[in-house]
Amino acid sequence: MRCAWATLGGGSYSDHAQFGCLSADRRCPNDEGSCAMKNYYLLLANRDFVKIWIAQVFAVLGDAFYRVMFLWMAYELSRSTVIAGLVVFAGTIPYLFFGLPGGVYADRWDRKRTMIIAEILRTAVVLIIPLSYAFGALQIWIIAVVAFALASIRCFYHPAMKSTVTSILRDEERSAGVSLMEATTRSMQVFGMAAGGFLIAATQAETVTLVSAALFLASIIAVALLEVPARRRHRAERSLFGEVAGSFAYLAKRPQLLWAIILFCAGLLVVVGLEKVAMPVVADHVWGRGADGFGLILAVFSLGSIAGSLILGRGELRSLPPLMAGGWALWGVAYALMASSPYPLALVFAAFAGLADAMVTVPMVLMIQTRVDDEHIGKIFSIWSTASFIGESGSALMVGFLVQSLGAVLAFQMGGFGLVLVALIGWYYVRDRAGSGSQTDLRPDEAADPVPVHNTGEI
Repeated sequence: MRCAWATLGGGSYSDHAQFGCLSADRRCPNDEGSCAMKNYYLLLANRDFVKIWIAQVFAVLGDAFYRVMFLWMAYELSRSTVIAGLVVFAGTIPYLFFGLPGGVYADRWDRKRTMIIAEILRTAVVLIIPLSYAFGALQIWIIAVVAFALASIRCFYHPAMKSTVTSILRDEERSAGVSLMEATTRSMQVFGMAAGGFLIAATQAETVTLVSAALFLASIIAVALLEVPARRRHRAERSLFGEVAGSFAYLAKRPQLLWAIILFCAGLLVVVGLEKVAMPVVADHVWGRGADGFGLILAVFSLGSIAGSLILGRGELRSLPPLMAGGWALWGVAYALMASSPYPLALVFAAFAGLADAMVTVPMVLMIQTRVDDEHIGKIFSIWSTASFIGESGSALMVGFLVQSLGAVLAFQMGGFGLVLVALIGWYYVRDRAGSGSQTDLRPDEAADPVPVHNTGEI
């Protein structure tokens, strides 16, 4: 652990190499087991990554605390599930309006400055709620406006942050970097939601927004300390619409990546609705466990996802598309068997589903990071996010209809079959085709070499 202490002490990159962090390949080239953690040690030696990782911890926690308050107050102030649903919708619809423009401007603007301004705006917007409460003016429409504003700001923050991490990570750090970020995001979401619920019960919902604001401020400080290299700003030679259209044309020339995004959207069309609509019904009426059983299933799923992300970061991910296809297949089998199984066995399937989540998400991010150039990466991330939003939005409606018509157990089984179908399509369209001579999925500077898939990635 001397490398970690040297990093925290501000040592140079060469200092960490002398401590042995960067010489792991020389010390144990034939011992994969003893060197499995070397990539995580490399991350500790990357001071900018440590800073943005800390910023992400604070930002995700702030989001999680706010979301608990938001969901609770939406119902408390309205006492209507319909109105509460409309308020929740207000927190998701901005992705349709600003999802793609956010990526365009993340590639045009200075990304560090974009992140700082976005976090400042998020802090200011969150504080509207406790101020409104203090003056006795808090109403449901204010909650909806705040939700819309925060989601809109997030559309600009996320592509800028993801693109920044790309520029910070070295090739040998990427696999561990994306895995650690995914594991951190999932674990902070779980912890933040649980802690936020405890705070609401112990104090008031409005108090939670103050905690969110403080966490956003801490994230601002961590981002401000970044020493990212100067980046050439891309001139706006085309209109906003022209850049968005150009991004789709860019993606069309990379069919492997395009199909990966399409299938990711198709997979979300199945899994999100099963989780949010069908699983509570199964937990209550099939397993007889109620809300506690539903919460434990989600917790086990999250633990499986965290463990899967960390495991993937320890190895070399040499072929991403087959890994994604395997993830969808595992997810499908786990969900198809989960609803009809006894509750203890269902927990096991939930853990495997969480592992499958990591097998799908980590390679998806890695594909974007390794196959998209700096000029387009923010826009491609936004296309992925917007497509994911479309899949999530349609999922609840589709699965809700299936549950109403066929029952929750059969909906899970049909959904599992659908995920296996996604895996088979993915295996055919997204797999690496050795010897095909196609270099269309490579970045321009990599067209002469094999895709450097191993040890690559981002959040």
